[in-house]
Amino acid sequence: METLYKQLGERMRTARQTLNITQAKVAETVGIEESFYGQIERGRAVPSVKTLVGIARALKVSAGDLFPDPRKPRRSMQFETLESMLLSISPSDRRLLIDILRMMSERLKR
Repeated sequence: METLYKQLGERMRTARQTLNITQAKVAETVGIEESFYGQIERGRAVPSVKTLVGIARALKVSAGDLFPDPRKPRRSMQFETLESMLLSISPSDRRLLIDILRMMSERLKR
């Protein structure tokens, strides 16, 4: 279970960083102490269902999105962050950013 709580916290951190908000802001929105929120993000505390739903709302995701999908192989947090960023922008901006990344990747391979 400890691994699950750490993964939950990592996914919370990724969602929070994607929104560019602080732990303090999430905690304030949810109505919990900032230190408690930090402990949840580090996988050292377990939120109640009510608190978890509040955190998900503050992070603009569903509570289910915070749990890893056991059917999918675990990806690095960089990939999770990149995916969240891509999903948060318009399709046309997403295509543009992917084209830029593709060109940068090809240059770095040289």
